[in-house]
Amino acid sequence: MNRHLLPAITITLAFAAPPLLPPAHAEGIRLEPAWPGIKVERPITLLAPPDDTPRRFLVQQRGKIRILPDADTATETRIFLDLSDRKMEENQFEEGLI
Repeated sequence: MNRHLLPAITITLAFAAPPLLPPAHAEGIRLEPAWPGIKVERPITLLAPPDDTPRRFLVQQRGKIRILPDADTATETRIFLDLSDRKMEENQFEEGLI
């Protein structure tokens, strides 16, 4: 499996609500939240840069890109880029930073 696809799986586990249930044929598989102490609004993707650094970027629909911490027990992120003042997402439509 391409290692750059793994973070996209993590985003499903980290921020999906309500919790996802594994299919009945997937016995022994448990889904656990990644970074359970970090609360975000409208996550749309999680990316790992192709430069082999351990960074993970969380992109939010309203225009923020956050750097997730290495420790999954952390409760804070750092802002990498903030475009939220441009109000790209309004009126609850599917628009914004996509």
